[in-house]
Amino acid sequence: MNKRRQQQRTNTRPLLARQQQMSDHSPHNTRELAAILRDLPRDWTLNNVHQLLVGFGVQPIRIDMDTSRQARGSAFVRFNVPAPVPEWVRDGMEREIGIGERQRLRIRQDDGRGRQWYGQGDSQYPGEIKISGASIHFGAMLNEYEMTEMETVSKNHIREPRIQLVVNKERGNVDFCFSVLCRDQEKASHVTNSFKFQIPISQIRHVLEGPNDNDTTSFVIMLNAPPLAFRKIHDVAKTMDAKDNVWNEWQTWYRQTSVTSNRSVGSSHLIELQNDDALIDIGSWLTYNFVCDQGVTETSIKYLRCALRDHNIAVQLKPIQSVPRPPHSLWAWLGNTRDASNESGSALSALDDYPAGKVFLPFTVRYQLEVCVSQGYLHEVNLNLSFGLKLAELGADRAMRLLEKVAELKQRIFNPMDIFKMQGSMPRRKMPSYCTIVRSATITPTTIYFNSPSLDTSNRVIRQYSQHADRFLRVKFRDESYKGTIMSFDDDRTDELFERIRRTMTSGIVVGDRHYEFLAYGNSQFREAGAYFFAPTGNLTSAKIRAWMGDFNDIKVVARYASRVGQCFSTTRAMLNTGPIERIPDIKRNGFCFTDGVGRISPFLAIMTCREMGLPDSREECASVFQFRLGGCKGVLAVDPSLMGKKIEIRPSQEKFPADYNGLEICRISQFSTAYLNQQIVLVLSALGVTDCTLITMLRNMLSDLELAMTDEVMALGLLSRNIDLNQTTVTIASMIVDGFMQSEDPFTMSILRLWRSWSTKYLKEKAKIFVEQGAFILGVVDETGSLKGHSNETPADCHDESQLPEIFMQISDSEAKGKGKFKIITGVCILARNPSLHPGDIRVVLAVDEPELRHLRNCVVLPQTGDRDIASMCSGGDLDGDDYLVIWDPALLPKEWNHAPMDYAASPPVVADGPVTVEDITSFFVTHMKNDTLSRIATAHRYLADKHEDGIKHENCLELAALHSKAVDYAKTGVPAEFPKHLHVTSWPHWAERKDKRSYRSRKILGKLYDEVDCVPFVPAWDNPFDTRILTAYTLSRTLLASVREVRTLYDESIHRIMTQHGIASEFEVWTTFVLDHNHESRDYKIAEELGETVATLKDTFKELCYEKAGTTKFERKWEVMGPWVAGMYVVTAEEVGEANRRVRERSVRGGMLVQNVRQTAENMPSMSFPWMFRRELGEIANRRNTGGSGSGGSGGSGGGGGGDGRGGDDAGGSSRQLALSAPVQKLAAKKTVIEMKGVKALPDLEEIDVNSYLAPTAEANNPKPSTWAKNTQQQGFPYTPIDDRDTFSLPTVIPPPSTSKASFATTKATPVQALDATENIEPCATAPTIKNPDVSTSKATHAIQPSPKGHAVAQSTLLVSGESQRVYGTPTSPQTSPSAHSAMPTLPNPVAQSPLRDSGNLAKFAEEGLPVAIGADLELIGVAAKYVRDVETKATESAEEPVGEAGEVLELKLDADGLTDKLDRLAGMMET
Repeated sequence: MNKRRQQQRTNTRPLLARQQQMSDHSPHNTRELAAILRDLPRDWTLNNVHQLLVGFGVQPIRIDMDTSRQARGSAFVRFNVPAPVPEWVRDGMEREIGIGERQRLRIRQDDGRGRQWYGQGDSQYPGEIKISGASIHFGAMLNEYEMTEMETVSKNHIREPRIQLVVNKERGNVDFCFSVLCRDQEKASHVTNSFKFQIPISQIRHVLEGPNDNDTTSFVIMLNAPPLAFRKIHDVAKTMDAKDNVWNEWQTWYRQTSVTSNRSVGSSHLIELQNDDALIDIGSWLTYNFVCDQGVTETSIKYLRCALRDHNIAVQLKPIQSVPRPPHSLWAWLGNTRDASNESGSALSALDDYPAGKVFLPFTVRYQLEVCVSQGYLHEVNLNLSFGLKLAELGADRAMRLLEKVAELKQRIFNPMDIFKMQGSMPRRKMPSYCTIVRSATITPTTIYFNSPSLDTSNRVIRQYSQHADRFLRVKFRDESYKGTIMSFDDDRTDELFERIRRTMTSGIVVGDRHYEFLAYGNSQFREAGAYFFAPTGNLTSAKIRAWMGDFNDIKVVARYASRVGQCFSTTRAMLNTGPIERIPDIKRNGFCFTDGVGRISPFLAIMTCREMGLPDSREECASVFQFRLGGCKGVLAVDPSLMGKKIEIRPSQEKFPADYNGLEICRISQFSTAYLNQQIVLVLSALGVTDCTLITMLRNMLSDLELAMTDEVMALGLLSRNIDLNQTTVTIASMIVDGFMQSEDPFTMSILRLWRSWSTKYLKEKAKIFVEQGAFILGVVDETGSLKGHSNETPADCHDESQLPEIFMQISDSEAKGKGKFKIITGVCILARNPSLHPGDIRVVLAVDEPELRHLRNCVVLPQTGDRDIASMCSGGDLDGDDYLVIWDPALLPKEWNHAPMDYAASPPVVADGPVTVEDITSFFVTHMKNDTLSRIATAHRYLADKHEDGIKHENCLELAALHSKAVDYAKTGVPAEFPKHLHVTSWPHWAERKDKRSYRSRKILGKLYDEVDCVPFVPAWDNPFDTRILTAYTLSRTLLASVREVRTLYDESIHRIMTQHGIASEFEVWTTFVLDHNHESRDYKIAEELGETVATLKDTFKELCYEKAGTTKFERKWEVMGPWVAGMYVVTAEEVGEANRRVRERSVRGGMLVQNVRQTAENMPSMSFPWMFRRELGEIANRRNTGGSGSGGSGGSGGGGGGDGRGGDDAGGSSRQLALSAPVQKLAAKKTVIEMKGVKALPDLEEIDVNSYLAPTAEANNPKPSTWAKNTQQQGFPYTPIDDRDTFSLPTVIPPPSTSKASFATTKATPVQALDATENIEPCATAPTIKNPDVSTSKATHAIQPSPKGHAVAQSTLLVSGESQRVYGTPTSPQTSPSAHSAMPTLPNPVAQSPLRDSGNLAKFAEEGLPVAIGADLELIGVAAKYVRDVETKATESAEEPVGEAGEVLELKLDADGLTDKLDRLAGMMET
């Protein structure tokens, strides 16, 4: 019992106290004591207690003041007592003694009873291990077993010997503690400074252990990244605030950027990779040789080995050779860059004009060399003059490409002369006109990392000065790679980090002879702590560039000035077509602007803009809203049918500054994006009355669907086509499944499918990112007609009258309508929100209506211009200058509280400069903003406190945080920071926060429940899967073609690996899909997908053009007779390289008497597979034998041998526009009709009724037509196929496998016979249509009829499947409806649920027993996947205040729609292609 109480006491102590209590395994033992000081004067502070303890020769660790008593105060203290132990504590008994004049101290010696141990058996070790050292040698590895010692710190060199290695298991860190004698310029004397280098154990790459001559042990520890450096300050009182009641010894440790012998060095120096002034180069010397003291026991060393082994770090016993510091460093022989005009020549010719022993490299080579050195691929200890001379001999272009290759390998090269045996990177090809090559750098506290030049979308400034594009440098400021963003604190412990940033902004960055000076920063860069620098030429400087941007002299607010300059750096595409600009007034009322940021554009100019961007430009499909930049104007332009010709109308709220440049630039267009919940939205919905049951059911349904989608193609198609990501990658994956690549288990298709699931579950667990099918995430605009009703302040808070709700209009893409350019109008009660939402009033309940005058606006939400207050500002203080809004019309998510009072989002008065704003003002504000930016801390605290308090976000602390959050958002515009008060700081963390180093509790609120429901799925690529023989055997490819393909592939691989290196991404699959699992945190999670999407799209465009050129065609012709073999060759070459890599993985060799694997199957060792998939549509055409008769000159008529410019068939007069393509799912269904005649058929044929029994019964007899020779070979390989013969007759496979049974575990529900209800809407009558009836089915169970129309197209009736058994529906919210627009016919959609009985083979059998036939609609352009018991079933979340969480997948109603799914995929795929 006593032991249990002691353990409980230990676990409830403050965390740092527990960390410090572990015993000291060093010869200089200190004893840690805990005590209570009583009878303290009421006016005593932390400093008084600290001085009292120091006076008695002890080292305070923690002080907790207790001022709750009326008369006298007390304090809990923890301190170290050095050896020899004073008499007053020598006995180690709990006793009370007198200390000071009146104070009493009750001492309790900490004997280690609460110490935590880890490991098992002989491998046990304590939670904290301290090993005393004799010296630490800092340096770098010269080779695998030799270390170059650059600097040594030993006990003989300092007055206060204190060298320690501390392993703290609980914090997961290793600390290297030592002291250095430094000169203090202010005091003109030398002082001993204590330093601590802290590194996560996960950042230790390798450890060598070896004996020394004096019977001591050395550990050579190699790091992956620089440590966090700290210095202990001498003025302890500086770390204590009179208002504080708690002090910790950790507060005396201040972050450092360097260790120098002179504390004044570095205050005005330029930022460069060369760091000669440092006593210890923290960023470059990443190998430490820790020499143990002679008194260190074998037990302590054993503990260290066990702790490292427990973190998968093997300690290798190997003698360590030390090499002295080289006499001449890299910077001694590397001279400044020669003039850029001579970059194409050899550097040797210039040696005669410079001092002997110097090498002068062209700037492009010098920069790339610094890339390799800064990234650690080449180290300066290995680079000598011979290397420099040989590099100079190569010439600028070859040397640069060779160094680029070194950077792409991402491996440390010990012998730099080995790189000359490599093949350099391929020369760059012509890039798209809207792109540019950008150099970039990352400034960390201890070093600078340069990155290889990369392709990026340009901006206005770089386009204007394109001839000097290589002189721009994009810079980001970050903490060390494993820390991400630099976090500020309320004190000055990180001041030196921000001083380094200020020095960079004011003094600039040096590379060779180029001095990059601060230029400006874009608004998105500002949020990510980044800026642009420029290296001036003789007649062009940063000041001249800023003067060209516009006239900012009238702006006196520094924050606003910087923001306006940043407009010019927005990533945009310049348009050639720009119409005349007219001014129109804003609509303002009651102090609110209803048109803030929105202007108008004529339909003609909108069409011209879409055409110029390569987007659909028909009147039915043209974008309705454009986010733009135009001179000094910004915001959005909405199409207005009343404007004629080329015309743009701008409002005053859009004009930010005057500028001479008035070209139209487009940032993005309006498009439909899937709606997702997040943690903040979930908290607000929960506070407004949405039940936990509803949200958990939605989550469970999503998880079960994801699991089933890994084995069921129809489920995968349904999810992918509905869960559309920002870059619409899911649409691409769906089209790949449609082409049968999931059925053939193509390795790339299966890999990205697995990645999609891993990525989805990751964000479900970490962010509660729950898909909402009945929702959209779209741009907001204003109702220019004034027909929508606005918000009224007279509406009561508890009102549930729909007629009093403000109105919106929303028309979005209809994924279920046939053909392209079809939209549906949402009507009914909806919720409107904007990210981030922290206040209960941020989510507004509105009424979606159909307004005919607004039907020209698509894929955007139209907000009213009437009412007492604009709706946009009520949604988290939004406006209409490009904000996206979340609109949800799912009745289950409709809150019980409809009209909570919104928060007042009025900004604070801005800080105005005394005079004209200068560059120094801008750079100073940049650094000050970084230091005082509390936005992320406030948002995090809001989530944690909302979870902790019973009333959630309605608690007064959360409401205060919501107001502070708004102020922190406005800080970038007003210059007024939001101070984060200590009473709102988080003191305990919910378990879902995953803060293992903090005191946590198990959350019982909604976020905790959602977190517990999800188990992350690790991503394992399908490298072992066989490639698709449909493509491997499609063509006989020449060696010349394959050699040319390999050349392009090499260049592609280099580019994709460069992107991986730039963002710290582990695999090419994450780059290609933008489903990033982890990255270097230089961009936030929400931003990385957007940035990566632009980069990958540019990469694909660039290499497509290169492939067209190599194949002998153009992007306009795309001749199929040359592109078909070329694309197949890309696939074949990839298959060969992956196959060879797998062969190496399977090889084994004997090492140390054991059979070991030579090469591990990791992303670093496996070749890329994404190369051929930039032509994913062409791969599908080859696999399914489409386009076999294609030519580049149009259709040839007759029997379907069509043509067309892209090889996909000609016009209607040229025969078949696309030949039949059936994937395995449809082939299975078509078992009873195995031959389909194609002669004279314009589109896909009309399939007759297919009996489900023929699909379900494994013993059913099937027709066995003799397959073609190609089909036989494919069938033997086990791949799905679509054989072709000379008569254009497609023979379907006859061996029909049984439906796959998913291993997924789902919540079960009672399945009932499925009944089909006749839906007669939108049916095209046809006299020749066969009537399909079933005698066993009542009139309410009509089948899905296929009616061939006179035009040759099949017309499919809609079929609705409902459960035969009544199910409980939680709540009775108003169900929103949809109404047809002028442009589309949209059927009323029911609200379906998650799990269909059609998923299960048993339920399918019941369906078959009912005698219900299945038929396939024929207007499916790629393949009729929907015909395989097509299930387009959606989740219907339910809610109940009384009922517990029900089992996932209760069947309420099901919808079977054989039409529209593939058409949707094809349309979305087309959008993705453009």
